[in-house]
Amino acid sequence: MKPRLNPVCKKGERNLYCLYYGDCLDHAVNHRWRHWNCSECSYKFTQEVVNAVRTVDDSNIFYELPPSFSAEVWHTFD
Repeated sequence: MKPRLNPVCKKGERNLYCLYYGDCLDHAVNHRWRHWNCSECSYKFTQEVVNAVRTVDDSNIFYELPPSFSAEVWHTFD
C-alpha cells in the first residue's frame, strides 16, 4: 500500500527525518513550489534513522544548470 503523503504548498516546518521526505520533496519540485511544509501530513512526527549520508571527495563540485534556472537565481540577487 502506498503511503498517503500530504505536503502543503506554503512556508512552514518540514520533518527532515521522515522516511517519505524525499518523495514529498520530489512532489514539491515537480510542482515548482517555492515553499512547502508537512503541517497536514500524517507522517509529520515520524522519526526514521538516516543511514546514508552522501559525501563527495572533490571540494570543487560543478553543477551544470539550465539557463532559465540560473537567470532566475541571479535575478534574486540583483
